[in-house]
Amino acid sequence: MAGKTNTESIRDLERALAILEARLDQTREDIERLRSDQSKATDNVSSIDRRLAVLESQPGDLTKRHEEWDRRRWGVWLTVIGSVIGFIISLALLLFKKP
Repeated sequence: MAGKTNTESIRDLERALAILEARLDQTREDIERLRSDQSKATDNVSSIDRRLAVLESQPGDLTKRHEEWDRRRWGVWLTVIGSVIGFIISLALLLFKKP
């Protein structure tokens, strides 16, 4: 069996080069797609960071609201208790008043 001629070797090399160029083009497209996906992922991460900051601040707001509500509730109870004590004292003075 005779070896390949120079022409056949050149054709084989041209075919291999065409295959490699096609793979290179595909790799470039993949790289561009990955860059685009990376940009979108970066935008999504920054959006998630903003949402997380909002969610982290909400428990503090809820705690403040609860403390305010608790303080107001105690204020109402103290007013009611004061009124009841005042009523009892007024009633006692009325009953023990000498005619």
